[in-house]
Parts: sequence; structure tokens; C-alpha cells
Amino acid sequence: MTKSIISLIPKFEEILSGTLGGFYGVLTAVLDIVIILVVTKIVVSVVTKIITTVFAKNIEKHNKDRKRLETIQSLIVYIGKIVVWFVAICAILSAVGLGKTVSSLLATAGIGGVAIGFGAQSLIKDFFSGLFLIFEGQIQIGDVITVAGLTGVVEDMQLRTTKLRAVSGELHTIPNGNITNVTNYTRGAVAAVVDVPMPYENTVEEVTSVLEKAMDKYSSGKAELIEKPTVIGVVEFADSAIVLRIVAKVKKPDQVVVEREIRQCVLEAFADNNLSIPYNKLEILKAE
Repeated sequence: MTKSIISLIPKFEEILSGTLGGFYGVLTAVLDIVIILVVTKIVVSVVTKIITTVFAKNIEKHNKDRKRLETIQSLIVYIGKIVVWFVAICAILSAVGLGKTVSSLLATAGIGGVAIGFGAQSLIKDFFSGLFLIFEGQIQIGDVITVAGLTGVVEDMQLRTTKLRAVSGELHTIPNGNITNVTNYTRGAVAAVVDVPMPYENTVEEVTSVLEKAMDKYSSGKAELIEKPTVIGVVEFADSAIVLRIVAKVKKPDQVVVEREIRQCVLEAFADNNLSIPYNKLEILKAE
């Protein structure tokens, strides 16, 4: 049996061994385990605190890469915890007299790793895919993405899996090895497009003027807009209407919200200027 932590205090060891006799070995093993667990918890807390503090300073300096740094931070904390607990488990096994077993396991880790590798290829694929996703910054926590046929907000990223929260509330857990094509809606700008039907009875110039004034009013103080909405002109001659198009450059994922607000603004502008939204009408005539 390996040397107990209690043996580091000779007088204390002597008193306990003389008092407990045969139970001394059991007690020392239990105390060693308790001490190891307490120390492990403290070390995990300290390591987490140090990593968080270091990254907090970098996040403050590089605010543009905030999400990417937060994702890498969570990954390093996760790896740190695994390493600390692995060492703790080895120490506990040594405390209960399985030190030789631990040494044997570590010595054969290379051979075992090859054997496990053949049986866990998908796990290894998930692991390395996760590394590339995180360090290349393809997706980050908080991004709105479509991947593996699923759309949602990235809620958590680990080496093996990525968690995606759908708009309807479901939490999807996707193995990183299944993430091949990613559509990221959060990066850069995107166009919000709204088509507005106008009656043939009105002139394009008249309706365009009404829409431009409405868009000027709407765009005031809108942080979601990169460029204000612009009426680009006629895009279609429909059966009952001329269709004008409004285009705005916006930040993702605000596209849907901006399009909805522009439509509401158009309805109000039409109502204020006595313009009607054309629609197909069905007239039924009675035969005389």
C-alpha cells in the first residue's frame, strides 16, 4: 500500500495506529480520499477563477472577438476540470492500494488508445471537429445558425457536441462530427426585403414619395439598421397591382424583425395618405 497523507505527520500517525489497531488502514484510506476530494474541489475553483480572470482582461480589450473568446474560455475550463479530476482519481486509486494498477493502466495507455481508437472513431471525429469549429471561429455561443437541418441559437459548445436552442424552445444536441455545412446568420450584414403592392390607379412617383417619407421616419434611431431602407422601384407588374420593393441593410439576426416593422410602417403610411392595398376582387353578376 502507498504511503498515506497522514503518515506525513509522524506523531499523529503513531497515535492513530496505536489507538485504532487494525482499523487504522481503513481510516487513513478514507481520510486520504476526503482530503483529495477537498483539495480537488479547491484546485478546480482556483483554476476556473484564474482562466476566467485572464480571459476577462482579453475580452475587454478585444470586444469584437467577445463571443469567440468566451467559447474558447469555456472549452479551456472544461479541459482543465477533466485534467484535475483525472489526477484526483489516480490519487484516490493509489490511496486505496491500487497504485500498481494505475501505473499499469498508464503504461498500457498507448496500446489501449489504439484499440479504443478503432472502436470510437466517431468520438474522435467529434473531438477534432469541435477543436476546428472553436479555434477557427466558424460558430460561437450566441450565433444564430442552420446546421444538420436544424436552426437555432448556439447555447453551448463542447469538444464533442454543440447545443442549439430552436426558436420554439427545443434544445438540440448535435455531435460536432455531424457539423459539415454551417449557415451562420449572425456574421456581417444581410438585406431585409419588403415588396409593397400599389394600385394601378396611383402613380409610381406618388407612392414612392409616401414610402420614402415613411422609411425616413422609421429609420430614425434604429440600431438594427446598417443602411436605411431604400425604395428601389418597380419589380413586378402583377394582375391587380404594381409591386415596389424596399431594401434595407441590417444586422443579423434582426432581418425578420425589420421586415415585419417595415410592413407595419407601410400600412400606416398608406392609411394616412388614403392609399389602398390592392387585392383580387371577385364580382358575381346575376343573369337577367
